[in-house]
Amino acid sequence: MELRDRLEELMSEYGLKTQQQLADFAGVSKGLVGQWFNGLTGLGAKPLAAFDKKTKFSINWLAEGTGEKYKKDYVFQLETEDKIRLPRINVEANCGAGSINDQYTEVVDYVVVARKWARDNLGSNLSRIKVLTARGDSMNPTIEDGDVLFVDEGITYFSGEGVYIIWYADGLKAKRLQSTVSGDLKIISDNDRYETETVSGEELDNIRICGKVAGSWSFNRF
Repeated sequence: MELRDRLEELMSEYGLKTQQQLADFAGVSKGLVGQWFNGLTGLGAKPLAAFDKKTKFSINWLAEGTGEKYKKDYVFQLETEDKIRLPRINVEANCGAGSINDQYTEVVDYVVVARKWARDNLGSNLSRIKVLTARGDSMNPTIEDGDVLFVDEGITYFSGEGVYIIWYADGLKAKRLQSTVSGDLKIISDNDRYETETVSGEELDNIRICGKVAGSWSFNRF
């Protein structure tokens, strides 16, 4: 495994999508990160110290690809608690008539869950799962205002009926998508107070699928 492969694994684990984000994470320049990915130089003391402080990965594995992948204390934690952190990003998926979230996304914190629960309920590609917050009532009772959404951002295409995060019209939305025999796409709100939209022809190019909702958590206030 090359250095760039190990860095890509680190980026996936911590929700870093660009070399600039990795540079900020490590406290180095984007140019230096580019050299890492191109195999022109290795990891120096400063970024290794940052990775050692901020991640679960062994610095020997990161730098040279040798030894155990994870720090001994993290391996012990996995063996006793078996937890996984899923990144929550600063985006809210609208479930109403329209709310725009076009800000630059970043990880704001993490949701910690049991790894077995995550595998059983969210699938095997856990590195693709991001956590969002739902707003609005158009997807009631399936999704309620304030629910936590677990989104598989690796599914950026229509893969059968389900609830998707889409960018369409006036913002980011959580909606049920359903195809028709004629090739049209229905954008459905589970709350029957909202009308179903049917998109066809060239208008389909205006829909961008950002991920598919794998599950949700509800919070009831008493």
